[in-house]
Amino acid sequence: MGITSKDKLTEVVLFFVLIFAYALNYPLAKIALDYADPFQLTFLRFILALPFLAVLMAALMPRGFRPPKSLKANVMTARFGRLNALLFTLFLVEGERYVTPSGASIITY
Repeated sequence: MGITSKDKLTEVVLFFVLIFAYALNYPLAKIALDYADPFQLTFLRFILALPFLAVLMAALMPRGFRPPKSLKANVMTARFGRLNALLFTLFLVEGERYVTPSGASIITY
């Protein structure tokens, strides 16, 4: 069973939806900073994303999945991963108070 042209079209459309959603992050954060401070905005982004991430993980995780390392190693990885995402988002939103969205995008990378 090969990949059909319908599957390829679906992948291309989803790819552009992903690009569009990711690219909107910068200008929408700049607009949101007119209504909330960086800490509030970061908090809201994480709180609103948690239910979607939980549903996504439940849907995509194989039923017989076993963590490859010990529970302690996985917990530490999750803690540092969340800290990394939190600090990245906080610094990004704080920086957008002083530069344009395109400048924030360039500085980020």
